Amino acid sequence: MSDNISEIARQAAEVDDSWAIKAGVFMNILPVYDPGRFFEELSQMPMRVSQEAIRSVMREFMGLNAWYEELGIEYRSKELPF
Repeated sequence: MSDNISEIARQAAEVDDSWAIKAGVFMNILPVYDPGRFFEELSQMPMRVSQEAIRSVMREFMGLNAWYEELGIEYRSKELPF
């Protein structure tokens, strides 16, 4: 059980390219019973990530996206007859 809890907490604090979606999942938990306030704590974890972690992922994701766009533009431009 403890391993499951630590895995859930790790996922709540993880920053990757789908962070905005995952953060919403953890932040909008409505527990039926939570005497240890675990879910309250879990819902706050996504907002505790550092701004640098978010910026780093954004730089990586946007850089990769620009790279694919550039490849696509080069590829398409070779197919054009003019």
